[in-house]
Amino acid sequence: MNDYGKRYLPQRIAHLVNLMAMVLLIVSGFYIYRPFAESIMGTMRYIHYVAGFILALNVVWRVYYSFLGKHKDYFEFKPELGKILPVVKYYLFMEKKVAIKGKYNPLQKLAYLTIPFLIIYQGITGLALAYPDGALAGFIFATGGLANVRALHYLGTWIFISIALLHVYAMLFEAPQQFWAMFFGKEIDNQPTSTNQVGINVRPK
Repeated sequence: MNDYGKRYLPQRIAHLVNLMAMVLLIVSGFYIYRPFAESIMGTMRYIHYVAGFILALNVVWRVYYSFLGKHKDYFEFKPELGKILPVVKYYLFMEKKVAIKGKYNPLQKLAYLTIPFLIIYQGITGLALAYPDGALAGFIFATGGLANVRALHYLGTWIFISIALLHVYAMLFEAPQQFWAMFFGKEIDNQPTSTNQVGINVRPK
């Protein structure tokens, strides 16, 4: 049976948890960075810590499921670094669409593979900010102080936002049928060809 276009329940739940956790992290993080009501700072910090913990656990579970779950999908994220440039040119309206097989184009694969490492990076910088006198005090010293750590954490936030915007753009404008797949498990009007790919609704050159 062809599984193209399907999103199984564990994958969909993991995606939803990621979405909710990231939204909470971004909103609470911006508040912590520039608070406008000191009375809710404690609540916002609590939300930020809990959301970060949930996101980390969810990503660990998702990686495990990709390799050892009932519906393994690690092969869908195989890097294709040599094919990224044409996709970048396409997104910048510098090149016509290029046919690429699979659910994800090379730029998406790179972005998705970056997320687990970005979460580790954000976790380290976040914990350093939360506990400056703790185990990561040496890390703070090595980076030049809390101000630099805060800047690094802030940079990581914008990288997260950029990846999310790329993901939403690719889904809504290139393969809107995948939006429904995340809710109902299967794409609407799905076709197992390169013409229904996220970011690559292609017409071969």
